[in-house]
Amino acid sequence: MRRKKFCQALCGEVLSISGDGSQTRSFCRAEDLIDARVRLMEASDDSFSGPVKVGKPAEFSIG
Repeated sequence: MRRKKFCQALCGEVLSISGDGSQTRSFCRAEDLIDARVRLMEASDDSFSGPVKVGKPAEFSIG
């Protein structure tokens, strides 16, 4: 998908957009992500065995 968009942009073509515009995303600062990864690596117990959500609870509309 990204390759197609990249090629469209290079060729001066109209970029295709998928979805209805209702998609949202949650963003995270790189510094916060790194801090969370370091804390997980330094944790002395095995309480972090699955996925860990790192980011803000607020979501932003992309459309």
